[in-house]
Amino acid sequence: MQPTISIKMGKSKLGLISEHWAIKVGDTWYELQGDNKKSSGSPNIINSHQDDSKYTSIKDMAHIDASKEEEILEWMQEWVKERGTYHWTGDNCQMLVSHLVYHFLGVRIPTQNAEIGNGFIIGGIALAAIGALTALGGAFVRGKHTN
Repeated sequence: MQPTISIKMGKSKLGLISEHWAIKVGDTWYELQGDNKKSSGSPNIINSHQDDSKYTSIKDMAHIDASKEEEILEWMQEWVKERGTYHWTGDNCQMLVSHLVYHFLGVRIPTQNAEIGNGFIIGGIALAAIGALTALGGAFVRGKHTN
């Protein structure tokens, strides 16, 4: 039987709603250096450490063949090279973790940016529907008063 390593996802709170994400491959955590709006425009750099206490939430994602560890590390370096600049709503820690988990495990993890964007879309659709219903109601009432 081949030796395996665990893949874990860690999250830590950055204020009321924001989260910083990291990925643990075997015994080592990997995370992008930037963690807020002020970091936008700075180079994407991967830091590594072995401190579980940095995260308020740790989720076991999978156990994979240990031979994949080097491939994962190379993939992360390539990801950073292709996305050289940190942006708090784009190429950030959540995007790195989301892309890595999908690439190696086939699991989609929506980032907070995606969830917030979807919330704005749904909210916009709801407001448009309310506006349309209000306009129809107004037209109906106006039609009753003119006859």
